[in-house]
Amino acid sequence: MKNCRFLFVIIILSLSFSAGAQVNIYPVVLNQDIPEEAGRSLAHKLDYILSANGYGTCDYAERVVMTATLDVTENHIMPSNPPRVTKKLELILKVGDAVEDKVFGSASIPLSGIGTSDNKAFISAISTLKPENKYVRKMFADMDQAIADYYSQNCKTILNKARAMAMGTGFDDAISYLVSVPNVDEACYNACQDLAVDYYAEKVNQSSFAAYSQARAAWTGEKNQTGAKKALANLKQVDPASNIYPEALALWTEISDKLDSDEQEARQKALREYEDKVQFKKSIVDAVKSVGVAYGEHRPQSITKIFRRW
Repeated sequence: MKNCRFLFVIIILSLSFSAGAQVNIYPVVLNQDIPEEAGRSLAHKLDYILSANGYGTCDYAERVVMTATLDVTENHIMPSNPPRVTKKLELILKVGDAVEDKVFGSASIPLSGIGTSDNKAFISAISTLKPENKYVRKMFADMDQAIADYYSQNCKTILNKARAMAMGTGFDDAISYLVSVPNVDEACYNACQDLAVDYYAEKVNQSSFAAYSQARAAWTGEKNQTGAKKALANLKQVDPASNIYPEALALWTEISDKLDSDEQEARQKALREYEDKVQFKKSIVDAVKSVGVAYGEHRPQSITKIFRRW
């Protein structure tokens, strides 16, 4: 299963894709009572079904989740040698937004299998699940429209929630929330990406200004190699995307005669990166992405509780 990948661009071209092509889905098997091997088989099958229907997958609950539950409706053991186990199952799939606690689509799919053990009977039944299954296809068709409608109709609410998060819990939460919005409604997606970039700029400007101020104080207090080293430690914390970065580079130049050769090389590298506008823009994109991924990988347990009760 591959990690989620977010698409961030400063200018977004108008492209015509299905909703599925724009959505990363976290598939999870909720059953705890089925054999472990059968559970892994179902998890792999869900990955395959999502991929075959044009969806991306991710290895943590980013936002959109597909849950799978297997219910045994019939179970028979034939007294043969070896015994033959037959099972009839009902697979219940649900897809929704775990952040907003909104279910977009569901399907109930009958499966049956036979094997020489309980585990093999489960796996046999799971193997009959195909990407083109009519119940699966209907769920995805209904879900695509529901997802597009939801983000189109609720974009203002999403943006306002992000603003409240930025004022309350901080920029990282707001950025992660915004960049997890799938690209199913162009206007909403662009608005969320723009706001995420704005919050990233505010975040780095605040932290970078604090680091620059500490560097300036260290150099003003001790204009020698000791002061230069203290200043340098703070200057390295100034982000190239921040407004204060030119001043940081100027201070770096001011104290350069007190730096050793390795520190001089670090200063030259920083200057080259700043002057490289392509790299400068790319650094912003990568940094915004890293904020979203880092927060998403440590998603609060409350998110898990939401999709487990669907």
